[in-house]
Amino acid sequence: MKIKRSPYLSEEISKQYPIEKFKGLIINVIDIVENFILELGDENKYNSSSTAKYEECIGSHQFSTTSKIESMLIRMYDEEDKKRQFIDKYFKALESLEKTERKVIIYTFINCIEFEVICEKIECSPQTLSKIKKSAIVRFALKLGLDKFV
Repeated sequence: MKIKRSPYLSEEISKQYPIEKFKGLIINVIDIVENFILELGDENKYNSSSTAKYEECIGSHQFSTTSKIESMLIRMYDEEDKKRQFIDKYFKALESLEKTERKVIIYTFINCIEFEVICEKIECSPQTLSKIKKSAIVRFALKLGLDKFV
């Protein structure tokens, strides 16, 4: 009997990565990208997530540095060109994901949709969604180079 290869990482592979740490790093990266987009005035150029929660940051011109990784990344990207490169790297990493993986990342981390609702939206079982989500998190984190921060 032939076994068909899945477009997603297997459970054995995804278990080898610190998924929970990657989740936190991805959330921080999304916050950083949104801050960079706002700081550069590129809200119309990029379609990230909602920027409503950053109204306070715009007025004070200060970053919300709630974690070590976030403050480290912000300091690393002190020039406009570097910030734009980081934003482009983020969107390229997002684009590199398989279509369903990309939807899961967007629904989970950007739109903050609940697990059950995501199951309904992409029409899959909770087990399948869990596999897709782990695969997406690992691939996205590796593409962004977040494994260096773990």
